[in-house]
Amino acid sequence: MTAATPSLRTLPAITLPEVPTRRTLRVCALFGLGVELGDADDGAARAADSAATLRAHLAPGRVVLVTGPSGSGKSRMVRSLVTAIARDPAAICVRPRPGHSAPVLSCASAVDAIKGDLTRSLGVLAAAGLADARVLTTPAQFLSDGQQQRLALAIAIDRAERLLALGRQVVLVADEFAMTLDAHTAQSVAHAASRWARRSGAALVVAAAREDLVEHLEPDVVAACALEGGVDFVTRADQP
Repeated sequence: MTAATPSLRTLPAITLPEVPTRRTLRVCALFGLGVELGDADDGAARAADSAATLRAHLAPGRVVLVTGPSGSGKSRMVRSLVTAIARDPAAICVRPRPGHSAPVLSCASAVDAIKGDLTRSLGVLAAAGLADARVLTTPAQFLSDGQQQRLALAIAIDRAERLLALGRQVVLVADEFAMTLDAHTAQSVAHAASRWARRSGAALVVAAAREDLVEHLEPDVVAACALEGGVDFVTRADQP
């Protein structure tokens, strides 16, 4: 007796636009995927809904971690959150620029990137995990990718503090946080950034795939994204 051929209903399914190409359908067949026709904006709508929930959890000095495996929708939810904050006249979203961007690379040195009182500048740089004298005095263009990323975070922290001093509500959003850093450095930066947020009164949203940051960020809320598209929100009170 031969086994019955499984129908498309029993196969893992993906949602495609209403008019998928023949090439797309061939790939689905090769990988044994069923096809469901649906709205191409379903993913954007889900991300917007999750971002709205995340937005409701934000408050001054609160730390939020968006985590989950690669491809689970972390960045999409973060982009939706940034869009939502941009519509709120009461709040300003600050995001670190890429470490290789012109505002970062044009700095004579890391310590020159943060203007004003030197003691404050060193504190801002330390909040981004930059406290080594050799790194602080090196021209930005000669820093490693990880050091440039931390300098970009320091520049964002500097801007956030200046806005806070003007009485603005600030949300600092860092996607792909500590992506190029080794575990020890990433954990150190996470701890420093978390302390800065609680001390300064800025809300901090960190998106990262690495699970080792939870202990060091001590987030008030964790938004755990799943590959299937769902998001679980866990508050500190819910955490074991």
